[in-house]
Amino acid sequence: MWGGPFVPQTEILPIVDMVITHGGNNTVAETLSFGKPMLVLPSFVDQFDNAQRITEKGYGYRIDTYAFNDDELIEMVDRILN
Repeated sequence: MWGGPFVPQTEILPIVDMVITHGGNNTVAETLSFGKPMLVLPSFVDQFDNAQRITEKGYGYRIDTYAFNDDELIEMVDRILN
């Protein structure tokens, strides 16, 4: 895991194993185009729909942004990576 003041998403997507995102349209579209699974923590309008579709289609999982605990987060990441 890493980050910085500016991370060029389309340059790092090819080298990551998964993406943890709030589920905005741009990130979802770019992540899907690189075939990477997602863990989505939606917080606003379209993000909830995106998270639901990602889960339904098997591209990743949705987790409740404000109600998850550490164990749930670890379990979801493990599910995605294994």
